[in-house]
Amino acid sequence: MLLLFLLPVIAALPGLAGLYHANPMLYLGMLAQHYKPGLTQGMPYVDPNNAFTAQALGYRAALYWLHGTVPWWNYFSGVGLPLAAEYQPAAFFPPTLMLLLPNGMLLQHILLQIIAGWGTYGLLRQLGLSCFAAATGGALFAFNGALAWFDHAPALPVPFLPWMLWGVERAFAKAALAMPRGWRLFAVALWMGVVAGFPETAYLNGLLALAWSLLRLWQAPGFRLGFIVRLAIGGVVGLALCAPQVLAFFEFLPHAWLGGHDGGFAHAALDPAGVLPSLLFPYVFGPIAAGGFAWDRLGAIWGGIGGYLSLIVVVIGLYGAMLRRTPLTWLLLGWLFMVLGKSFGVPVVSALWNLIPGVSQAAFYRYAVPTWEFAFIILAAQAIDDLRAQQREQATHRRHIAILSTVLLIAGVVYVASLWPHLRGFVPVRNAAIASVLWGVISVGALGAILWRCRPARAATAIAVLLIVDSVLMFSMPTLSNPRSGEVDMEALGFLQKNVGLQRIYSLGPIQANYGAYFGIAAINHNYLPINRRWVDWVRANLDAYADPIAFIGNYRTAGSAVPTSSQELIRNLENYEWIGVKYVIARASDNPFVSTLSSKTDATKQSPLPVMPGEAVSGVLPAGITDKPVTIDQIGVSIGNYGNTSDDMLMAEVCVDAVCSRGQRDLKESNDNSMFYIPLSRALSVDAHAVVRYRFARSGGSKPLALWMAAVRDPADEQQLTGPAGVQTGHGLQIKLPIQDGKPSLARQVYADQVMNIFELGQPKPYFEEAGQACRITAHDREHVMADCSTPSTLLRRELFFPGWTAKVNGSPTSIAEHRDLFQAIALPAGKSSIVFGYEPPHMIWAWLAMLVAFGMLLMPAMKKKSQ
Repeated sequence: MLLLFLLPVIAALPGLAGLYHANPMLYLGMLAQHYKPGLTQGMPYVDPNNAFTAQALGYRAALYWLHGTVPWWNYFSGVGLPLAAEYQPAAFFPPTLMLLLPNGMLLQHILLQIIAGWGTYGLLRQLGLSCFAAATGGALFAFNGALAWFDHAPALPVPFLPWMLWGVERAFAKAALAMPRGWRLFAVALWMGVVAGFPETAYLNGLLALAWSLLRLWQAPGFRLGFIVRLAIGGVVGLALCAPQVLAFFEFLPHAWLGGHDGGFAHAALDPAGVLPSLLFPYVFGPIAAGGFAWDRLGAIWGGIGGYLSLIVVVIGLYGAMLRRTPLTWLLLGWLFMVLGKSFGVPVVSALWNLIPGVSQAAFYRYAVPTWEFAFIILAAQAIDDLRAQQREQATHRRHIAILSTVLLIAGVVYVASLWPHLRGFVPVRNAAIASVLWGVISVGALGAILWRCRPARAATAIAVLLIVDSVLMFSMPTLSNPRSGEVDMEALGFLQKNVGLQRIYSLGPIQANYGAYFGIAAINHNYLPINRRWVDWVRANLDAYADPIAFIGNYRTAGSAVPTSSQELIRNLENYEWIGVKYVIARASDNPFVSTLSSKTDATKQSPLPVMPGEAVSGVLPAGITDKPVTIDQIGVSIGNYGNTSDDMLMAEVCVDAVCSRGQRDLKESNDNSMFYIPLSRALSVDAHAVVRYRFARSGGSKPLALWMAAVRDPADEQQLTGPAGVQTGHGLQIKLPIQDGKPSLARQVYADQVMNIFELGQPKPYFEEAGQACRITAHDREHVMADCSTPSTLLRRELFFPGWTAKVNGSPTSIAEHRDLFQAIALPAGKSSIVFGYEPPHMIWAWLAMLVAFGMLLMPAMKKKSQ
């Protein structure tokens, strides 16, 4: 138990000591300054929602609890959205409170590992395995692939899978011995798994628990009723304990947009090449998401994968199945066949799974991963246990496992070789592929040597060490992608906190969606699923016709670059942004969305870097037709990657319109990673519909790398004749912007600027509370309390999402809330002075609270009985 506590802490010591910063706000929140990237490229986790939902919304939920408020509502995303009902913030999950601590994300992850390890140890001991084998299994699951690659809601239920199965075993044992109780562990594990923030993972874990329970039911001919009763009581109590979370979620669903969760996942599966990182070589495709632009399929593989096992764990797991052929072994093998078959799209297997209610609504291929990882780990622990018990000079079945492991290794190497043409062109991926295959050869070779040279008991010890070293190493690899340093731009955030008031902001990048909730700044951006359908429809009809329903984040397009940009939609619908109360627009440093620009015709969804070292140059042409009227330009912008703001010295630019040229330069230390870098020109240039614009960029001095982001051209007529250090880049062009001098008054006033963001104030944002007939004087104390003094009866508009569960009281008396323009709330005001109070709670919640209280009473009843005695 102490080992399973210390291992995760020791593995996380570099993060705890500050050698890296496990703070997703730095690398995903677009808030960082003085940023220093990690030792390796890529991301620490496969899903950025460790930032947008787990950290940002989880912190807001924890903050509500700290202030004695149930986190039902989020005032700071969209125009108000349900918080606990979105589920992923894990508002009712006790470890969410750890996000209030410094380094809270890392501390919570360590706790999840410890819980996973202890639960696995307890289950394996309950199954009769030795302490050594149980501790080995506990260590493997504490460092499992799902927890290595996930740090948001899907990871939170993972540690409770072994506890739930342990609860089934406890109920089985108590029923067999006719002893009282035996249902509480199952109830608590079910409760924690369900409130942990991700119903898909909890549900798929529950299906394994159901299959396990059916096996034990078949093995309980004389005490089946007692076993069923214990599981039924545990299930009912467990679900009652999480009734507030579950009811809020189901009350939200009829009003929500669900994306692929409406059945679109029924036939979704992993790319066949995903079998390599899933079951053989976890980092064969390099650091997480590092090489997506090198090979198109890598983006889909990383976007769908949910964890891994390395070759050595798979081999030892299969060895365990050879050594101990029990009914449980056959159940686990059957589960592996069925789950992996569904995950990789085997037609018959998928069709059978889709008959189970709820499976077609879940991203099965991604969130069932912990179940098949755990099945392999149990089998591997059985192998350790069986080997330690053998008294022979040589381990049994060693020839069979040697042949099987060799076949798996050769198959994996051959598959990697077939993909090699796609991997060799990008150095980090190429090196990772070679290292991964080499590690597979070393680990399998070590296994063979151990089985051939050591007695079974000693072999068990050596194999356990090999498994743990492999698991810790694979688990720790992504941590190298965490930033080594960085600071949050608190000065800009402080400006907004001081000046926004009850109005809102809209971000075109900086302060990524939901981080407004973290800092208490109302932002209309959201990154939510499920997301309120009313708000999504209103956004697309009135704010941004091309916004993604899930990720309305101001710098993301699913329809490619052929559609208007978020900035263009902002200008087109500016009055609507002001009407919903947007006071400030946030843009990246140097960007001004209120200035018209000429842009190169490239597809920003298909980007790749064009490295430019000191002394090298890049040139190209923007063909005629980039404007339909004469304009004047005096700057050129190019999208750059400066490797975590490390690029140095000068970038020089030359722009020629026909035969007239202008030059300029700017220090790269003023640039921001993965953003536009504008260089002022020495003289203004005139561009008309027939003009051909030639550009050239050159580096002067410096020692750090720089990349210019190039993208696929939309049409052959838009070919830029892009020429870089490596020659002509056919079919690609740089992402260029040429700001236009049009002499028109600006639509917004710039009120703040630093190296991270520019802040623009709109001219006429509407207030949060507004009285329709100008017959009232309104005094707002906060978003829920307002005073009105009206000369005649009137109507009060409250710019908060109209949603079931909101109530309003005027002078203590309930009043009805009407819907205003398909979006906001409105109530009638009487003449005279009024005190208005708004409140929100999901409908019918009183019944959920009662169910939870009764369940707690049942859970604590034995303790209360002992105390009374």
